Amino acid sequence: MTAAARYRAACAALGLPVWRPGMLSTHGARVLGAGLWASQSGVTFADENIDEEPDFADPATVGCLLAAVREAWQAPYMHVVWMGNTPAGPSTSSWWSACIDCRVVGHGPTEAAALIAALEAAAARRGGQP
Repeated sequence: MTAAARYRAACAALGLPVWRPGMLSTHGARVLGAGLWASQSGVTFADENIDEEPDFADPATVGCLLAAVREAWQAPYMHVVWMGNTPAGPSTSSWWSACIDCRVVGHGPTEAAALIAALEAAAARRGGQP
């Protein structure tokens, strides 16, 4: 399952909106809010005209994802930290952990992956099945 599909499933299980103001789609459209999008050309269009995926490489989109995790866990001080090498041992890839009060609630090779895992954990904690 792709990161975007996991994110959508977790949002559905938690009753959270997938798109939040400030998020960027994979094709460069930015969410303005209230169901409106702005394309790179400056054209504004409605939510139902887009079939996009969130761009998890965009810092603003990752920030919106962090806000969703904080909302799901009701933890305003939840944060993501870089943990260095993967738990399996030294490697060239980095490892990120989403933490609440020094407790890891999600981890992954990117900030977005750690936050998506934290959303999935919140859904599982509430009985949802992302």
